[in-house]
Amino acid sequence: ELCGMLEGEVVNGTGRNAYLEGYKVAGKTGTAQKVGPDGRYMSNEHVASFVGFAPADQPRLLGIVVVDAPKGYPYYGGWVAAPAFREILNDSFKYLEIPRYNSGKDGQSIEQKEQLIVPDVVNLPVSEASSLIKARGLRVEIDGSGTVVWQQTPRAHTKVERDSEVIIHLSPFEGGKEGAEVTIPDLQGKSMKEVARILADLGLHLVPEGYGLAYQQLPE
Repeated sequence: ELCGMLEGEVVNGTGRNAYLEGYKVAGKTGTAQKVGPDGRYMSNEHVASFVGFAPADQPRLLGIVVVDAPKGYPYYGGWVAAPAFREILNDSFKYLEIPRYNSGKDGQSIEQKEQLIVPDVVNLPVSEASSLIKARGLRVEIDGSGTVVWQQTPRAHTKVERDSEVIIHLSPFEGGKEGAEVTIPDLQGKSMKEVARILADLGLHLVPEGYGLAYQQLPE
């Protein structure tokens, strides 16, 4: 059960940048504030990490990537460490000659018709959403204008065949124009990461208070 949860983190969770097509990868991201000389947490210094193993059903490789004090934003483990883990895993599988699919009697890889899981790209920047969908072996169709994905078709977690089309509908909120007015969407119930991303794409700055999911916002 735990293995399934960790695999889900890579398929549709914070570790989706560790996803490697053709393999079952399981893992978990980590992001922590560093402690300063005075013993207090430093708000602008972090440690980003990703630990994982694969293939998830018959593990051959286990590894961890730790990035000390990543520069800029985002600094999360899923953004900084997970991609490095994916590339290391990919090179290692090639070296060990571990096939992407089940091996047949002749030792050759059998490419079965896969049912792929549509990733959740709502609230992601359009460039990141497109890259993520294409990495899953799916095609992208962009609908509308804007910089943030507002809705998607099919919905996240839907199973589709390889090379199926995913339509991403862009946010009607436009940002980035100096002096321009923007409409602030309802952010309640979203994670701090989602809120920061949405506001950044609207050209707004987040001043967070507390932890967890957003339950109140000003201005509304």
